[in-house]
Amino acid sequence: MQRYKQALGLTICFFYFSPLFIVSRTIPLSSQILTLMVTWSLLGLGAIACLWKYYENRVKKNWESSQQSNQILKDKFDNIEQMQVTKEHVAMLMRELHQKDENEKVLQRRLDQLNHHHLQEIREFTDLNKDLQEQLTKRESSLSESRLTLKEQRRVIEKKQEEINILKIQVNDFKYEIESILKLKNQPAPAAEPIKIQTDSKSEASTQGLSLKDKLQRYIDLSMNITQSNPFAAPQNGYRLPIGALVIDQRRLFDRLQAEETDVILVYSQEDEKLVFVNKQIQELLGWRAEKFLKDFSFLVEKGLSNWQETLKGLQDGYLGEVRLLMKTRSGENLLTHCYLKVIPKGAFEGHVLGILTSAANR
Repeated sequence: MQRYKQALGLTICFFYFSPLFIVSRTIPLSSQILTLMVTWSLLGLGAIACLWKYYENRVKKNWESSQQSNQILKDKFDNIEQMQVTKEHVAMLMRELHQKDENEKVLQRRLDQLNHHHLQEIREFTDLNKDLQEQLTKRESSLSESRLTLKEQRRVIEKKQEEINILKIQVNDFKYEIESILKLKNQPAPAAEPIKIQTDSKSEASTQGLSLKDKLQRYIDLSMNITQSNPFAAPQNGYRLPIGALVIDQRRLFDRLQAEETDVILVYSQEDEKLVFVNKQIQELLGWRAEKFLKDFSFLVEKGLSNWQETLKGLQDGYLGEVRLLMKTRSGENLLTHCYLKVIPKGAFEGHVLGILTSAANR
């Protein structure tokens, strides 16, 4: 660069100052020489301009190339710094990765230990479950045998209980028969009149002054107390006694109602749909014997039989039914009667209908 500047300075001095030096001399020159000198001066100025332009371009190119070199160097330095930062980051990541690998190895060893412990517990649980299942199977088989034994013993006990109940009923039946025979044997029978069962004077006195509805309720209470007073009634443990027990209770009830000499008392079985009892007072009212009345009841009713049947079907617990019947007497006349009916709500005769029949004129 320094040599370029010196050459440029010498050229300027030679081509620019030399013609002026010549002109300044008082040497006479021809016009051609003067023209040549002027031309030479102009060419020198042009050469100076070209050299200056060339110098500027050269300087510009050198500056641009230096700038490019500087930029390249700067980029290289930046890349080197970035590579160093990246290298440090990679080293840090490698250290972290190595630490994570170590942690993963520790966790894997812990996981292997836990899996081994878990497998061991599963084996222990399987063995224990197997032992418990075997014990449970043995206990179930033992319980099944015990249940079978208990069922057999229960059946034997039930059978014995039934036999005992039957024997109690038979004893009760024999006892009642003996009591009836002793009463008949000790009771003097009049020659002209049929045998009458003596009634309790207190019970006759208690019915005097009562309405027919009250009497009917009294007879229903009496029928409910028959079973309650019977020591051999159906037990409370669920066993049902044979039908002999009900027969005994019926005989007790019918004998008690037969002793009532003030009213005609009826007992109707809803299950059998027929009259099962009427006391001997029916003979005083209609002239028919009790057996005849029970057997031919539907033929002895002249009017009101349909009302009788409808009233029986509509009876419910606690409901008092009333029906009028035109009855045929033994003398051939018709008698208008009035009947009160009521269902026995509980006891051995639960569902039976008890009624009082009387003349409509005496009602």
